[in-house]
Amino acid sequence: MEQFAAGRILRGRYRLERILGRGAMGHVWQGTDVYLERPVAVKTVAADLLALPDRRGTALARFEREAKAAAHLDHANTTTVYDAAVTEDVCCLVMQLVDGTTLDNVVDYAATTDPHLVARLVGELHELLALPLDEGDYALAAAELGMEVGPPEPFSYGAWFQAVAVTLAGG
Repeated sequence: MEQFAAGRILRGRYRLERILGRGAMGHVWQGTDVYLERPVAVKTVAADLLALPDRRGTALARFEREAKAAAHLDHANTTTVYDAAVTEDVCCLVMQLVDGTTLDNVVDYAATTDPHLVARLVGELHELLALPLDEGDYALAAAELGMEVGPPEPFSYGAWFQAVAVTLAGG
């Protein structure tokens, strides 16, 4: 499995530039499609995770499922998937690069957005949190919501959704 570092070019086309976020399964990089000369986000699976024979199959299957699910999404609030690879040499998902957010930005959002819209979002987050999901399911939900960067340290996806819901609710 390929090791990832800034400056590395994946699939002869995608140059990794800097890490935008870390998640349970790997990293999301800011990169450049050197052929089309456009910025991209590149999600990679951690090489150490794939090096464990008892976890490799599960990790690759989850990553492939996420890539296919994300590729079928067509909505203004989701990122566009440009390319994906799940091979012995490289495991990556190449997407549209979008600006991310922090919890401080969530506070600003709550203060400047229609309260009815904020209440609706809080309700939807609480419904999501009420489901019997594990962290992998929350990560997939985040991808489906267009959140292509892992939650900021030290949050897991579930804890990040909880923090956002509480913050938006004014708690």
